[in-house]
Amino acid sequence: MIDCKIVGIDKDWDSNLLQFQNWNIFQTSTLINSYQKIYFSKSKVNGILFYDNDLLIGALPIIFVKKYLLKVIGSPVRHSLMPFIGLAFNDGRFEDCFNALLKYTKAAKANIFTLTQGELFSFDPKFIVRFQHKIFTTAVISLRQTDEELWKNIKSETRNRIRKGEKNNFEISGDQSHEIINDYLSLRSEMYQKQGMKYESSNKFLLDVLTNLSKDSYRLLSITHDGKLISAGVFLLFNKVCYYWDGVSRSDYNKLCPNNVLHWNIINWAKSTGFLWYDLGGTNTPTIANFKKGYGGTTKEYFSL
Repeated sequence: MIDCKIVGIDKDWDSNLLQFQNWNIFQTSTLINSYQKIYFSKSKVNGILFYDNDLLIGALPIIFVKKYLLKVIGSPVRHSLMPFIGLAFNDGRFEDCFNALLKYTKAAKANIFTLTQGELFSFDPKFIVRFQHKIFTTAVISLRQTDEELWKNIKSETRNRIRKGEKNNFEISGDQSHEIINDYLSLRSEMYQKQGMKYESSNKFLLDVLTNLSKDSYRLLSITHDGKLISAGVFLLFNKVCYYWDGVSRSDYNKLCPNNVLHWNIINWAKSTGFLWYDLGGTNTPTIANFKKGYGGTTKEYFSL
Protein backbone atom coordinates (compact mmCIF):
# COMPACT_ATOMS: atom_id res chain seq x y z
CA MET A 1 0.00 0.00 0.00
CA ILE A 2 1.26 3.47 -0.94
CA ASP A 3 1.07 6.16 1.75
CA CYS A 4 1.08 9.93 1.19
CA LYS A 5 2.57 12.65 3.39
CA ILE A 6 2.10 16.42 2.97
CA VAL A 7 5.26 18.46 3.66
CA GLY A 8 6.55 21.99 3.21
CA ILE A 9 8.57 23.15 0.19
CA ASP A 10 11.91 23.88 1.84
CA LYS A 11 15.49 22.61 1.99
CA ASP A 12 14.30 19.28 3.35
CA TRP A 13 12.09 19.02 0.28
CA ASP A 14 15.13 19.49 -1.96
CA SER A 15 17.03 16.85 0.03
CA ASN A 16 14.22 14.33 -0.49
CA LEU A 17 14.34 14.89 -4.24
CA LEU A 18 18.04 14.02 -4.49
CA GLN A 19 17.37 10.31 -4.96
CA PHE A 20 15.18 10.66 -8.06
CA GLN A 21 16.67 10.35 -11.53
CA ASN A 22 14.13 12.70 -13.12
CA TRP A 23 14.45 15.48 -10.54
CA ASN A 24 14.77 18.86 -12.28
CA ILE A 25 15.32 22.47 -11.29
CA PHE A 26 11.64 23.39 -11.75
CA GLN A 27 10.75 21.12 -8.81
CA THR A 28 13.16 22.81 -6.41
CA SER A 29 12.08 24.99 -3.50
CA THR A 30 13.53 28.22 -4.94
CA LEU A 31 11.51 28.11 -8.17
CA ILE A 32 8.36 26.67 -6.62
CA ASN A 33 8.22 29.23 -3.82
CA SER A 34 8.81 32.11 -6.26
CA TYR A 35 6.13 30.68 -8.54
CA GLN A 36 3.67 30.44 -5.66
CA LYS A 37 4.44 33.98 -4.47
CA ILE A 38 3.94 35.61 -7.87
CA TYR A 39 1.19 33.51 -9.43
CA PHE A 40 -0.64 31.83 -6.53
CA SER A 41 -0.33 34.32 -3.68
CA LYS A 42 -3.76 33.38 -2.28
CA SER A 43 -3.25 29.62 -2.59
CA LYS A 44 -1.21 27.06 -0.70
CA VAL A 45 1.61 25.12 -2.32
CA ASN A 46 3.06 22.14 -0.46
CA GLY A 47 4.80 18.93 -1.38
CA ILE A 48 3.39 15.43 -1.29
CA LEU A 49 5.70 12.47 -0.66
CA PHE A 50 4.78 8.92 -1.66
CA TYR A 51 6.00 5.97 0.42
CA ASP A 52 5.85 2.23 -0.16
CA ASN A 53 6.10 1.17 3.48
CA ASP A 54 9.14 3.21 4.58
CA LEU A 55 10.63 3.56 1.08
CA LEU A 56 10.26 6.99 -0.55
CA ILE A 57 9.21 6.36 -4.16
CA GLY A 58 7.94 9.74 -5.38
CA ALA A 59 7.45 13.45 -4.71
CA LEU A 60 5.20 16.11 -6.22
CA PRO A 61 4.75 19.86 -5.67
CA ILE A 62 1.02 20.18 -5.02
CA ILE A 63 -1.28 23.20 -5.01
CA PHE A 64 -4.59 23.66 -3.22
CA VAL A 65 -6.85 26.21 -4.92
CA LYS A 66 -10.41 27.15 -4.02
CA LYS A 67 -12.30 28.98 -6.75
CA TYR A 68 -15.93 29.71 -6.08
CA LEU A 69 -17.34 26.32 -5.05
CA LEU A 70 -14.58 24.34 -6.76
CA LYS A 71 -11.54 22.77 -5.11
CA VAL A 72 -8.52 22.21 -7.36
CA ILE A 73 -5.65 19.92 -6.34
CA GLY A 74 -2.59 18.94 -8.34
CA SER A 75 0.72 20.21 -9.61
CA PRO A 76 0.72 23.99 -10.24
CA VAL A 77 -0.79 24.80 -13.63
CA ARG A 78 1.71 24.54 -16.48
CA HIS A 79 3.46 27.77 -17.40
CA SER A 80 6.03 28.42 -20.14
CA LEU A 81 8.54 29.31 -17.41
CA MET A 82 7.65 26.23 -15.31
CA PRO A 83 7.28 23.38 -17.82
CA PHE A 84 8.49 20.36 -15.79
CA ILE A 85 6.88 20.60 -12.36
CA GLY A 86 5.33 17.15 -12.09
CA LEU A 87 6.27 13.97 -10.27
CA ALA A 88 9.80 13.00 -9.40
CA PHE A 89 9.81 9.25 -8.86
CA ASN A 90 11.85 6.07 -8.73
CA ASP A 91 12.17 4.26 -12.05
CA GLY A 92 9.08 2.15 -12.68
CA ARG A 93 6.99 3.71 -9.86
CA PHE A 94 5.12 6.45 -11.73
CA GLU A 95 1.84 4.52 -11.95
CA ASP A 96 1.98 3.65 -8.22
CA CYS A 97 2.42 7.31 -7.31
CA PHE A 98 -0.18 8.47 -9.82
CA ASN A 99 -2.82 6.07 -8.54
CA ALA A 100 -2.08 7.08 -4.94
CA LEU A 101 -2.44 10.73 -5.97
CA LEU A 102 -5.85 10.04 -7.50
CA LYS A 103 -6.98 8.38 -4.27
CA TYR A 104 -5.68 11.34 -2.25
CA THR A 105 -7.51 13.92 -4.39
CA LYS A 106 -10.72 11.89 -4.20
CA ALA A 107 -10.49 11.65 -0.40
CA ALA A 108 -9.85 15.42 -0.27
CA LYS A 109 -13.05 15.91 -2.33
CA ALA A 110 -11.29 17.80 -5.12
CA ASN A 111 -13.47 18.86 -8.07
CA ILE A 112 -10.58 19.30 -10.48
CA PHE A 113 -7.25 17.48 -10.66
CA THR A 114 -4.25 18.73 -12.66
CA LEU A 115 -0.80 17.32 -13.38
CA THR A 116 2.04 18.58 -15.55
CA GLN A 117 4.61 15.86 -16.07
CA GLY A 118 8.15 15.98 -17.40
CA GLU A 119 9.99 13.16 -19.09
CA LEU A 120 8.88 9.69 -18.04
CA PHE A 121 11.04 6.62 -17.58
CA SER A 122 9.87 3.00 -18.07
CA PHE A 123 6.33 4.21 -18.65
CA ASP A 124 3.50 2.54 -20.55
CA PRO A 125 1.92 5.32 -22.71
CA LYS A 126 -1.39 3.42 -22.75
CA PHE A 127 -1.79 4.31 -19.06
CA ILE A 128 -2.37 8.01 -19.67
CA VAL A 129 -4.79 7.51 -22.58
CA ARG A 130 -7.54 7.05 -19.99
CA PHE A 131 -7.28 10.76 -19.12
CA GLN A 132 -7.86 13.91 -21.13
CA HIS A 133 -4.39 15.34 -21.70
CA LYS A 134 -2.19 17.48 -23.93
CA ILE A 135 1.21 16.48 -25.29
CA PHE A 136 4.01 19.04 -25.29
CA THR A 137 7.41 18.70 -26.90
CA THR A 138 10.87 20.06 -26.26
CA ALA A 139 14.10 19.97 -28.28
CA VAL A 140 17.10 18.43 -26.53
CA ILE A 141 20.72 18.26 -27.72
CA SER A 142 23.17 15.69 -26.42
CA LEU A 143 26.45 17.37 -25.48
CA ARG A 144 28.23 14.02 -25.41
CA GLN A 145 28.92 14.56 -29.12
CA THR A 146 32.27 15.79 -30.37
CA ASP A 147 32.58 19.39 -31.51
CA GLU A 148 32.60 18.16 -35.10
CA GLU A 149 29.43 16.11 -34.59
CA LEU A 150 27.61 19.01 -32.96
CA TRP A 151 28.43 21.29 -35.89
CA LYS A 152 27.64 18.64 -38.51
CA ASN A 153 24.20 17.91 -37.01
CA ILE A 154 23.13 21.55 -37.20
CA LYS A 155 20.95 22.24 -40.25
CA SER A 156 22.75 24.06 -43.06
CA GLU A 157 20.51 27.16 -42.83
CA THR A 158 21.26 27.51 -39.12
CA ARG A 159 25.00 26.99 -39.69
CA ASN A 160 24.96 29.77 -42.29
CA ARG A 161 23.19 32.12 -39.88
CA ILE A 162 25.74 31.35 -37.15
CA ARG A 163 28.59 32.12 -39.57
CA LYS A 164 26.87 35.34 -40.64
CA GLY A 165 26.32 36.40 -37.05
CA GLU A 166 29.91 35.70 -36.01
CA LYS A 167 31.14 38.15 -38.65
CA ASN A 168 29.45 41.04 -36.82
CA ASN A 169 31.97 41.08 -33.98
CA PHE A 170 29.31 41.05 -31.28
CA GLU A 171 30.28 41.66 -27.67
CA ILE A 172 29.16 38.55 -25.75
CA SER A 173 28.99 38.75 -21.97
CA GLY A 174 28.10 36.43 -19.10
CA ASP A 175 27.63 39.31 -16.66
CA GLN A 176 25.02 38.56 -13.97
CA SER A 177 24.95 41.95 -12.27
CA HIS A 178 21.74 43.65 -11.16
CA GLU A 179 22.30 46.21 -13.91
CA ILE A 180 22.31 43.64 -16.72
CA ILE A 181 19.33 41.81 -15.18
CA ASN A 182 17.40 45.10 -15.18
CA ASP A 183 18.49 45.78 -18.78
CA TYR A 184 17.29 42.29 -19.70
CA LEU A 185 13.88 42.84 -18.11
CA SER A 186 13.55 46.29 -19.73
CA LEU A 187 14.18 44.80 -23.17
CA ARG A 188 11.74 42.00 -22.34
CA SER A 189 9.05 44.54 -21.46
CA GLU A 190 9.70 46.44 -24.69
CA MET A 191 9.57 43.24 -26.75
CA TYR A 192 6.31 42.00 -25.20
CA GLN A 193 4.67 45.43 -25.47
CA LYS A 194 5.33 45.43 -29.23
CA GLN A 195 3.73 41.99 -29.45
CA GLY A 196 0.74 43.12 -27.40
CA MET A 197 1.43 40.48 -24.74
CA LYS A 198 1.31 40.67 -20.96
CA TYR A 199 4.68 40.54 -19.24
CA GLU A 200 4.37 42.13 -15.79
CA SER A 201 3.90 38.91 -13.77
CA SER A 202 6.51 36.94 -15.68
CA ASN A 203 9.02 39.77 -15.26
CA LYS A 204 8.38 39.73 -11.50
CA PHE A 205 8.80 35.95 -11.47
CA LEU A 206 12.07 36.09 -13.40
CA LEU A 207 13.44 38.80 -11.11
CA ASP A 208 12.41 36.93 -7.96
CA VAL A 209 14.06 33.70 -9.13
CA LEU A 210 17.27 35.37 -10.30
CA THR A 211 17.47 37.26 -7.01
CA ASN A 212 17.14 34.10 -4.91
CA LEU A 213 18.88 31.53 -7.11
CA SER A 214 22.61 30.97 -6.59
CA LYS A 215 24.80 32.48 -9.33
CA ASP A 216 26.13 29.05 -10.31
CA SER A 217 22.58 27.79 -10.97
CA TYR A 218 22.01 30.00 -13.99
CA ARG A 219 23.83 31.84 -16.75
CA LEU A 220 22.70 35.12 -18.26
CA LEU A 221 24.26 35.54 -21.68
CA SER A 222 23.91 38.87 -23.48
CA ILE A 223 24.93 40.20 -26.88
CA THR A 224 25.53 43.88 -27.55
CA HIS A 225 26.17 45.62 -30.85
CA ASP A 226 27.59 49.13 -30.95
CA GLY A 227 26.99 49.34 -27.20
CA LYS A 228 23.31 48.34 -27.47
CA LEU A 229 21.77 45.18 -25.98
CA ILE A 230 20.19 43.32 -28.91
CA SER A 231 19.83 39.72 -27.68
CA ALA A 232 20.06 37.85 -24.39
CA GLY A 233 19.04 34.59 -22.78
CA VAL A 234 18.68 33.12 -19.30
CA PHE A 235 19.84 29.51 -18.95
CA LEU A 236 19.16 27.40 -15.87
CA LEU A 237 21.90 24.96 -14.86
CA PHE A 238 21.04 21.79 -13.01
CA ASN A 239 22.08 18.14 -12.77
CA LYS A 240 24.19 18.22 -15.96
CA VAL A 241 21.35 19.86 -17.92
CA CYS A 242 21.50 23.40 -19.32
CA TYR A 243 17.93 24.70 -19.85
CA TYR A 244 17.09 27.60 -22.16
CA TRP A 245 14.67 29.34 -19.82
CA ASP A 246 13.88 32.69 -21.39
CA GLY A 247 15.15 34.93 -24.13
CA VAL A 248 14.79 38.46 -25.51
CA SER A 249 15.91 40.20 -28.68
CA ARG A 250 15.37 43.31 -30.78
CA SER A 251 13.52 42.28 -33.94
CA ASP A 252 15.13 45.06 -36.00
CA TYR A 253 18.51 43.39 -35.44
CA ASN A 254 17.42 39.86 -36.40
CA LYS A 255 19.09 40.20 -39.80
CA LEU A 256 22.42 40.21 -37.96
CA CYS A 257 21.59 36.74 -36.52
CA PRO A 258 22.48 37.43 -32.85
CA ASN A 259 20.06 34.75 -31.57
CA ASN A 260 21.84 32.06 -33.57
CA VAL A 261 25.18 33.16 -32.16
CA LEU A 262 23.69 33.20 -28.65
CA HIS A 263 22.57 29.56 -28.79
CA TRP A 264 25.74 28.31 -30.47
CA ASN A 265 27.78 30.09 -27.79
CA ILE A 266 25.81 28.51 -24.90
CA ILE A 267 26.01 25.06 -26.53
CA ASN A 268 29.80 25.30 -26.67
CA TRP A 269 30.04 26.75 -23.17
CA ALA A 270 27.78 24.07 -21.67
CA LYS A 271 29.72 21.28 -23.37
CA SER A 272 33.10 22.65 -22.26
CA THR A 273 31.78 23.09 -18.70
CA GLY A 274 30.70 19.45 -18.41
CA PHE A 275 26.97 19.57 -19.07
CA LEU A 276 25.52 16.54 -20.85
CA TRP A 277 22.30 18.01 -22.28
CA TYR A 278 21.07 21.30 -23.67
CA ASP A 279 17.28 21.65 -23.45
CA LEU A 280 16.02 24.39 -25.78
CA GLY A 281 12.50 24.26 -24.39
CA GLY A 282 9.08 24.00 -26.00
CA THR A 283 8.62 23.25 -29.70
CA ASN A 284 4.83 23.24 -29.98
CA THR A 285 4.74 26.52 -31.92
CA PRO A 286 5.83 25.83 -35.54
CA THR A 287 7.98 28.95 -36.06
CA ILE A 288 9.77 28.46 -32.73
CA ALA A 289 10.12 24.72 -33.43
CA ASN A 290 11.84 25.39 -36.78
CA PHE A 291 14.36 27.69 -35.09
CA LYS A 292 15.14 25.30 -32.22
CA LYS A 293 15.24 22.14 -34.35
CA GLY A 294 17.80 23.85 -36.55
CA TYR A 295 20.40 22.95 -33.93
CA GLY A 296 20.01 19.24 -34.60
CA GLY A 297 18.51 17.99 -31.35
CA THR A 298 15.93 15.29 -30.70
CA THR A 299 12.33 15.78 -29.66
CA LYS A 300 11.08 14.66 -26.25
CA GLU A 301 7.49 14.56 -25.08
CA TYR A 302 5.79 15.44 -21.80
CA PHE A 303 2.14 15.89 -20.95
CA SER A 304 -0.32 17.96 -18.98
CA LEU A 305 -3.77 16.85 -17.78
